[in-house]
Formats: sequence, C-alpha cells, structure tokens
Amino acid sequence: MEGILKNYIVPLGTDEPFFSRGAIAWAPSAFLLEEFQEIKFSNPNPAVDFGKGFITLQKRTPEDCHNRNSGMFSHLPIHAVQLRANESWGALKFKMRKVVILSVGIELTGLGERATRKLSPRFADCFVCAPIYTLKSETEPEKYPASFIEGIKAYSFPMAFHLKEEGAMRESCVRFDRMQPIAKPFLKPEKKRLSDDCLKVFEDWLFNYIFGVLPEKSDIPEYRALLKESGILKSDVGMVPLAKT
Repeated sequence: MEGILKNYIVPLGTDEPFFSRGAIAWAPSAFLLEEFQEIKFSNPNPAVDFGKGFITLQKRTPEDCHNRNSGMFSHLPIHAVQLRANESWGALKFKMRKVVILSVGIELTGLGERATRKLSPRFADCFVCAPIYTLKSETEPEKYPASFIEGIKAYSFPMAFHLKEEGAMRESCVRFDRMQPIAKPFLKPEKKRLSDDCLKVFEDWLFNYIFGVLPEKSDIPEYRALLKESGILKSDVGMVPLAKT
C-alpha cells in the first residue's frame, strides 16, 4: 500500500495499552528448525541424587519425535524438573526480534477465587505474535531478490505483510508463518503500533492467510489492480478471491 497509506507505524497514545492488537513489542522469537536438540539428563531420577547428575544435548530429528522407541517422549519421569514420561526438554534457537501482537488474552471472569487460582497457571497471560524480519540492512543490502520484495509489496505472498522503511524501522515484513505464543513477561513494549489504516489492511491479509480468502470489503484487490494497470505487477500470482456474503 505504498503511496496510499500515509503511515504504517505510529507511536502509542498516552492512554493506549502497551500490548494491544497491532502493537509492536520486542520478544524472543524461536527459529523454525528441522532439528531438535534434546536436553538429556544423566540421572533418570535426580530427585534422589541430583548433585551427581549432569545434562548433555542430543541432536534429534523429526522422525525421532514420532518414534516411540527413540526414548524422546517415552522415558522415566524426572521429578526434580517436573518432566513427565511423555515430555521432553529441548534447547531451541531464539532471536530477539520486534513482533506484532495478533491476539490479546481474555481475563478469566465469572469464576470464584479458588477456581481462578487453579486455572491461572494453566491459562497464563500470553499473546500470539508474528515476528518482523528485515528485508534489507546496511550489511546486507541485497538480502533478498528485488523481485521477491516487489512481490511482498504487491500482496503476492500470503505469509508475509510488507512494512516500508519508516523512521528507525528498516524495510521489513511481518511473517504470519512464524506466529507463536509468547508469555507476557517475555514481551518488552516498543511503545509503537500499526496505524489504524495499516492495521485494517494487515488484518485483511492475515484473514487471507488463515482462511484463503480476503474479507468482502478489502482494498487489496483494488490496489493490485492499480499495480497491474501501471505495469508494476505483471501477473496474477497471489490473487485470491473475496469472501462471499
């Protein structure tokens, strides 16, 4: 929507919450890896003799995760770390990234004090967030092919939403295919959010990613038509239907 949206990102108002839908925050975002490093405990029951135990990392594959004989999710419980027989601890790679908050937790209302205390640990405050990936940087000016970036700008890839360079924000994209829940204590507010106009288009594109169609009154098809008329968009790649009433 370059040339149409005046601003993509605006500062939070003084009375706006830090963690609202469309707000931007910093969070440790997990990498999507095809290899899992399992934390192996040397003592199957360190509650008995925890002082003599140690841990190591063992590389695991997706096949290991599904194989009951691999011992990854079928082992003796480890009580000292509250690890059940069908659970495993893993070492994952994270990077501190800016994220866009997609969903906001709902308070547990209408419950008694006892029920609330019991349920709160199982439904702790967390937010579904989509990480922001930079498309260009000073060290990597050609990080991605120009045609790929133009495709993101033209809404040709449903898993990515383009954010233009604005202020201290480099040209980047929000990755819907990397959405993940993040506990509230791990979020640090950036005190910025998507502008109202940008959030409308953002939510339309997120709707398309989830349901495979755009909302009925989305402006994205009209924008793509303008790009096609101007010769910037040379194909119908990424064109999706509007939702039916």
